[in-house]
Amino acid sequence: MSQLGEFLKELRGNKSIREVAKGIGISHTYLSTLEKGYDPRTKKERKPTFEVLSKLAKYYNVSSETLMHKAGYTDLDPLKSFGENLKILRGEQPLEKVAKETNISEKYLKRLEEGLPGNQRPTISNVIKLAEYFNVRISNFAFLAGYDETDIVKERVGIDMESPADLDIRYRLVRPDKDAYYNGIKLTEEERNEAVSILDNLFKTKCK
Repeated sequence: MSQLGEFLKELRGNKSIREVAKGIGISHTYLSTLEKGYDPRTKKERKPTFEVLSKLAKYYNVSSETLMHKAGYTDLDPLKSFGENLKILRGEQPLEKVAKETNISEKYLKRLEEGLPGNQRPTISNVIKLAEYFNVRISNFAFLAGYDETDIVKERVGIDMESPADLDIRYRLVRPDKDAYYNGIKLTEEERNEAVSILDNLFKTKCK
């Protein structure tokens, strides 16, 4: 059992895993894999995203920093802004070099590090470029910029996701305002979450 898994099991106490999972907003099977620290089907490590860690921290009333540490995250800090994390990732690399290799202007990168004014945020396409350049988990970096996984899917697929021709299975499953069916039967939220977990494991090597 992982350090995070042991801690989550301790926090859950005598409550049933189904009760806690419902309160957090994730499937009980997913929570079970987090407590085990791995997926029993694939035997691979199960590491939650920042978004899930945020939900866990809120439900258990513990700091995100504590969960981050126990999950073993060291490349990004959820307590810092997107710009601060970007600056840390860049380190000693010249802005000019990053700008050239990501095709994002040096001036704009500097603005991102300093923090965009008001409610402005970087475009999801630039977030993905930077995440890939610095080799960090795209979903976590996007979360720091105020995006969720559906925004990533929309950018990746490159179609109008509000049209009837939704092509991405995962997108359909994670959208609460979209119904999903299997063999004519409408899937419950729990079934949708479990399906997402299975798909994520199946295509893990193709997605970050």
